[in-house]
Amino acid sequence: MAGGPGAGGFDDQRLADALRTGDVIALTEVYDTYAPFLYDYCHGLLRDRVEAAGRCATA
Repeated sequence: MAGGPGAGGFDDQRLADALRTGDVIALTEVYDTYAPFLYDYCHGLLRDRVEAAGRCATA
């Protein structure tokens, strides 16, 4: 399982601000930061790696 996201609240705030200002790179950064946690959540619910990967890819 993945640990906690990013470097804490500061990075979250930076990413939120970047998204709000329309930074095109910010969405990629958000995905790169949070995708492992979303996958872990999906896997925990579904108990199936392939299904979790598919569900997270469409979330």
